[in-house]
Amino acid sequence: HAAAMDQANGLMYLFGGQAGEQFFNDLWVFDVKSLTWALIHDGSGDAPVPRYGTSMVFTSAGDLIVSHGFRRRKSTTQPLPA
Repeated sequence: HAAAMDQANGLMYLFGGQAGEQFFNDLWVFDVKSLTWALIHDGSGDAPVPRYGTSMVFTSAGDLIVSHGFRRRKSTTQPLPA
């Protein structure tokens, strides 16, 4: 998974990840003030491909950028486009 923090609003975003051979591309937000999680996007439709080993940043303009990542294909690890 990848995580990025919106310091101004006290929100931490969490994207993707892996559990065994299953890869994820869902997006969650954790509110550090209320200690609650909320699903923002379930990964269907217009979303980055499922992956692990990604990087993510929250920009000063309020955008989340997901970069790089990997997914097991056959017996090798291949980089995926962002």
